Amino acid sequence: MIAAESLGLGSHVMTMTELIFASEKGRELKREMGVPEGYEHICIIAIGYKDESPPEKPRKRDVINYVK
Repeated sequence: MIAAESLGLGSHVMTMTELIFASEKGRELKREMGVPEGYEHICIIAIGYKDESPPEKPRKRDVINYVK
C-alpha cells in the first residue's frame, strides 16, 4: 500500500472477502488460482487511481441513530 501511494495510486483493504473463501466454492476457487495448500485468505487489497475531486454526497438530515 505504501508502494502504491508512492506511485500515485490509492488502495483499500477489504476483509469481509474471507467469507467467500470459507465455502466449498471458495476452496475450489483457491485451487483454481493456484493458492498452495495450507494458505488461508485474510484480505484483499484493491489498488487503483484516486478520484481527486469526487462529487459531494447529499446528507440525510432527518436520519438519527441512537446507540445505547
